[in-house]
Amino acid sequence: MFTSNSRISFKNTISRFLLVFLIILCLSLSVTACIGRNTPTTEQATLNLTDSGPITLDPATAAEVGSASYIVQIFSGLVRLDENLKVKPDIAQTWDISADGKTYTFHLRQDVKFQDGKSVTADDFKYSWERALNPVTQSLTAGTYLNDIVGASDILSGKTAQ
Repeated sequence: MFTSNSRISFKNTISRFLLVFLIILCLSLSVTACIGRNTPTTEQATLNLTDSGPITLDPATAAEVGSASYIVQIFSGLVRLDENLKVKPDIAQTWDISADGKTYTFHLRQDVKFQDGKSVTADDFKYSWERALNPVTQSLTAGTYLNDIVGASDILSGKTAQ
């Protein structure tokens, strides 16, 4: 049976635990927020490991910050965010937006290659997005990040493969 003193002690213990948890969470988020990619380079770069390792290195299935911190250092996208969170070119050198704002046309850099020397093409992006949306992949995040693309919900629901 709890007395009023044990209730106060229990509340204080919970309050201290929550405070410590929030401090640790804030510190880990600030460390994670510092991890990112600098401007694209052809020189060797350093992978900054922040913990004992990611759960996955698959961008299509990653759903937590630990894996994401590695993925943003390893993979490139069409665009990136700079240190001021402004959208900057990455693999897309430039892009056009239609007058109605519904169609984006990305113009890819010609100097981007996979580790085996194969050039990166628009088909590689199409494949990656369709793979992430494929129900077999079981992506927990594809619907959130890709669902604004026309037809994405049809692929997620299994109605179509493309």
